[in-house]
Amino acid sequence: MDIVGQPIEDVLQQLDAGQCKYDVTLTKPARNTQTEGEAQLYVIRQNITPDGVYHLIAAAKMKK
Repeated sequence: MDIVGQPIEDVLQQLDAGQCKYDVTLTKPARNTQTEGEAQLYVIRQNITPDGVYHLIAAAKMKK
């Protein structure tokens, strides 16, 4: 399942529904320009280990 670019909330619901194991790492910019709760997180990288665990990296969408 390719989940890169999708909102993290949707991805976690899909993984929970499929009873898949996962680990999520959130990245933070050096300089935060958004207030708490404003940022929507997206999956920017995924890695699936041979034992079926999804390792996801999520980050907020960058402003222009």
